Amino acid sequence: MSDENEGRRSARGQKATARDEAPPAAEPVEAAEPVEAEIAGAPPEAAPEPELKAEEPAAEPAEEKPEEPAEPAEPSGLSDDEAIALGQSWLGELFERMRLNLKATGQVDGDDMIFNVAGPDADTLIGRSRRSPRVVMAMQTLLAEKVGRDSKKRILVDIGGYKQQRQDHLAKVAQKLGETARDVGRTVTVAGLNNYERRVIHNALGDEKGLKTESTDHGIFRKLRVIPD
Repeated sequence: MSDENEGRRSARGQKATARDEAPPAAEPVEAAEPVEAEIAGAPPEAAPEPELKAEEPAAEPAEEKPEEPAEPAEPSGLSDDEAIALGQSWLGELFERMRLNLKATGQVDGDDMIFNVAGPDADTLIGRSRRSPRVVMAMQTLLAEKVGRDSKKRILVDIGGYKQQRQDHLAKVAQKLGETARDVGRTVTVAGLNNYERRVIHNALGDEKGLKTESTDHGIFRKLRVIPD
């Protein structure tokens, strides 16, 4: 009986010894939490203070100089013959580029320098009906820019006698307007005329007794009035 107890104690001692000599079991390692950009509970990083710079005084505006008026271009002093030669040459080059069989001849009439354009292609410019002055006026404006700088004359262009025919027609219209104003004893108003046409009528009735003319309104609404005295 004592031997059996003694054997049990011996077995228990051996197990205890084995437990003491065995290496301790590794403790389970918990997974590390991901590191956050901002640690909870920690005060946020203070934003860097803006760099302070001494404020430079604003530059004083430069003193503005009064704008000097542009001096008007003075004619270069060309003689009438030289100005006519210049205009004829310019128109000749223009017609050559347009491939038109036309020739310009200039002459002086008082304060006017008139360039008469004639040739087989005259109708091509102003149309066979000869009722549109737009080409004539456009060519006259361009020529005035070229020759008018060197001449004090008023530059006029006539194509195929168009302007003379137009002037004769407007003179007859002026006479009819004058007669109508006298007959009815009231002012006659005409709209739709350009500057040239109004000027022709003014000149045609300028010497008529008992009549006077005037232009009213502005721009496209400009009108001519024939007034009986």
